[in-house]
Amino acid sequence: MSNSVIVMYLGRVAEAGPKNPVYGSPRHPYTNALLSAAPGGRPRGGGDPAAHHPDRRRALADQPARGLPVHPRCPKAQELCGQEIPPLEAKTGDPHTHVTACHFPVQEGEVLARAGRTAGRQQR
Repeated sequence: MSNSVIVMYLGRVAEAGPKNPVYGSPRHPYTNALLSAAPGGRPRGGGDPAAHHPDRRRALADQPARGLPVHPRCPKAQELCGQEIPPLEAKTGDPHTHVTACHFPVQEGEVLARAGRTAGRQQR
């Protein structure tokens, strides 16, 4: 077992920190989607208790774009996400040891919508 967690996407750190803050309040949409897909697991920081049900899991679009970060698959992506790689840093309200590389991190209580096959293409 480990006390620290690092979540990577396509070779880049998306989120890192002590396990309790990362599991308890995942800030990167990719971390949020991963945790919602774990059997019996769900992000504790946001959403309703039924979030672990298969129909309520947060999803990313099916295919990542070649050579690009997670933004084509992310339900929170905005134009900035395709233009600039966000710095890996602590977000407001997070301990300095919990860092996230996301321009628009998941907020406490926020439930990400299930992304469709074309969601990433529409948000580029």
